[in-house]
Amino acid sequence: MRKLATPISVMVSTSIRLRVIQVFDRVGISEEAVRSTLTRMVKRGLLTRHRNGRRVYFGLSARATEVLEDGARRVWQAGAV
Repeated sequence: MRKLATPISVMVSTSIRLRVIQVFDRVGISEEAVRSTLTRMVKRGLLTRHRNGRRVYFGLSARATEVLEDGARRVWQAGAV
């Protein structure tokens, strides 16, 4: 089953919603660096991307989900911790 990409945003309160670029800007990472990293992650098959009007949405790809699930198994079930 393929999941639809979900917007990457951060809720900092019930009334404020920040874009990923704004979150990283607050910690000193430039918009160009964030955009470049997201593009690289799409090219490497870790994120999916789709556009709705002017907005671009990113979500984890099936490959990224598998990598994260494998890592969780290794850490929590194989006794690494």
